[in-house]
Amino acid sequence: MNTNERGSLSEGIILAEALRCGFTVSVPWGNKARYDLILEIEGELIKIQCKTGKLVNDSIRVKLTSSYLTSSGSVMHGYTKQDVDYFAIYCPQNNKKYLLPISEVVGQKSINLRISQTNRNYMSGTKYADDYIFGKMAERIIALAC
Repeated sequence: MNTNERGSLSEGIILAEALRCGFTVSVPWGNKARYDLILEIEGELIKIQCKTGKLVNDSIRVKLTSSYLTSSGSVMHGYTKQDVDYFAIYCPQNNKKYLLPISEVVGQKSINLRISQTNRNYMSGTKYADDYIFGKMAERIIALAC
């Protein structure tokens, strides 16, 4: 499976999860938008960028950049708060979906979401995957909108 196919699969799985959680989902026409989906709840629109995570050594690794091809080569760039509100992440190895606010990762090119707690006290910036489970985060978003 190539990266486009993998991305389309993740986007479809995330779309289905958003519907299951009670969101109305819209998909932008064409591929000019910096986001993949719009979630609507109580009139609030939430821009979602879908990503595929990869389970490596007890962490889910996620690239938070996009790339496109120009005549001079490939260009990679990150996302801003104006581009998206959340990253929705699907990890095929554990079949889980996550929802990560961009406000927590602005300027980062990638992130690792740890699967299990670390016994090292100095890991204060560590993000744990269980804190971003799609359903739990969706409940918070819905509660804020109501």
